[in-house]
Amino acid sequence: MQYIKQLDSLRAIAVLFVIFHHWKPVPHVNRFSLGAMGVYIFFVISGFLISSILLFAKKDHETNHTSKKTILKSFYLRRVLRIFPLYYFAITLGYILQNHINLYVDFEKLLPYLATFTTNYYFLFNETWGGLFSHFWSLAVEEQFYLIWPWILVYCHKKYLPVVIIIFIFIGIGHQYLSNYEIEQVGISTLSCFDALGLGSLLAFYYVYNPPTLIKFQKVFAPLGIIILVLFLMKYLFLYGVIFIPNLPLGTSMAIMTTALINHFIVHHENKNFKEAFFFKNKILIWIGKLSYGLYVYHYFIPEIFGPIIFGQNTQTFKNQNFSLNHSLQFVTYLLITLFISFISYRFLEQRFLKLKNLFKY
Repeated sequence: MQYIKQLDSLRAIAVLFVIFHHWKPVPHVNRFSLGAMGVYIFFVISGFLISSILLFAKKDHETNHTSKKTILKSFYLRRVLRIFPLYYFAITLGYILQNHINLYVDFEKLLPYLATFTTNYYFLFNETWGGLFSHFWSLAVEEQFYLIWPWILVYCHKKYLPVVIIIFIFIGIGHQYLSNYEIEQVGISTLSCFDALGLGSLLAFYYVYNPPTLIKFQKVFAPLGIIILVLFLMKYLFLYGVIFIPNLPLGTSMAIMTTALINHFIVHHENKNFKEAFFFKNKILIWIGKLSYGLYVYHYFIPEIFGPIIFGQNTQTFKNQNFSLNHSLQFVTYLLITLFISFISYRFLEQRFLKLKNLFKY
């Protein structure tokens, strides 16, 4: 499929949201749930890209009679090459470092769930988090999604796919409304994320099978995204309860706004007069976006590993500080270290496996 560079910029924004949330959890930043916002941006992007790849393969099957089993085999092998090396390297790193740094979790107890991509349900059912591995829940959600979604896209007749995708979207929205919000981990169930993954998939369906429809979508998604953004800001700027504001789940809100943005990118990404080009075609953001997987995986470990060496303090001390020049200096230092490590990881670990993806068509 065609490379859309703005998606890398969007990935960069998403991962920076997550990093900022985990490293700077002061009250007025947490109020906006930047970490959750970043993750839901990732989910929509993932739903769009994965579904686009599979649907283009399905289209190839319809014209060239490519085997469906070949499509699925290639898809899963390519996913393994992209996700597994860094993921299991990070787990191995945790195993090696568990006696040298504080992982803030019983690593031996968590390990089976890490190894099987089921940490989200471990956190949910135990109403706890996983220390420096807490953010791995979103990787678990995506892998669980990959277990069922490719089969549906490849084997379901294309005329039924929009309905099936819309059902998945409403399952995600409904699950969020019906969930027990007294549990902090409520939003990390895979079902709760179906709306974001589904919206990305719905966009992918029309991107592959009926691109002109996206221009019509623009007329709907653009104003809808703006309306939800305004309502979202009103809600989190202390106006909720003062005036009536519809209580749309955070995940759904972010998913709709992200879908609107991606649809805008698809329609206008080749336009030389693209108004947001100065930002979403920014080379630094695109570069950060390419490193986003590594940045996401490594960032939680950095203050715990390097904090005692450079600043004489651990993660908890760093996170519990208020805004200050000293904290800002630490934040920038950790960010630069994370960028460097993620670049080295991408260059010498991830790319070695990414090159192997070329052996498989889909």
